[in-house]
Amino acid sequence: MNRRDFLKLSAMFSAVLIVPSLDADIIPTKNYNLKKRIKREFERAEEHVGVDWREYSIVINGDEQELYLGRKNFFGKYRIVKTYDISTGFYGFSNEYKSKGTPTGLHRIDKKIGDGADIGTLFEKEASTGKIVEISTDKKRGRGVMVTRLLRLEGLFDENKTTAWRGIYIHGTNREGLLGTPASDGCIRMNNEDVIELYDKVKTGTPVNIFERIIP
Repeated sequence: MNRRDFLKLSAMFSAVLIVPSLDADIIPTKNYNLKKRIKREFERAEEHVGVDWREYSIVINGDEQELYLGRKNFFGKYRIVKTYDISTGFYGFSNEYKSKGTPTGLHRIDKKIGDGADIGTLFEKEASTGKIVEISTDKKRGRGVMVTRLLRLEGLFDENKTTAWRGIYIHGTNREGLLGTPASDGCIRMNNEDVIELYDKVKTGTPVNIFERIIP
């Protein structure tokens, strides 16, 4: 065996031994059966939206007010690599045009907006206003605005095609104290540092599967 062949073989063994450990579940949920169901939903989304090795997929669970970020490991199996607290619609879940409910079903990230914007940067109609708003941590329901980063969603089936027309986003919020409870006008709100982290990991085309409730 020459040196080049030896190095190739070493690289292959390193990938097999190391890569899977990097994709171990990280605090996904205390419910093991729920975790299994979430992984199945990652796989079902992949049937409609191709996901390459090491790319991400998103599942949103309204019942728990959580967003799960998943990624395929070296063997093509999904792992939940991060769980984020969110706020979905105060008025529940609906795909109706003027419902103010969070849409359900399979979506994809259609557009990313806010590269390099400071935390608290206010966006209106996808354009930065240049203004920085105060981030509230109290639990009183008040006016929520889109800040920091925006991930625009597009519904992939007839039943949720209204998502794009309604202007539904995953975005940073000025009402961080309400995260973990339904509080939005239909969008998915996130902590501002969390939404920057998510924004940097995912790309346009990333699948986003939204559920009112995931039954284990």
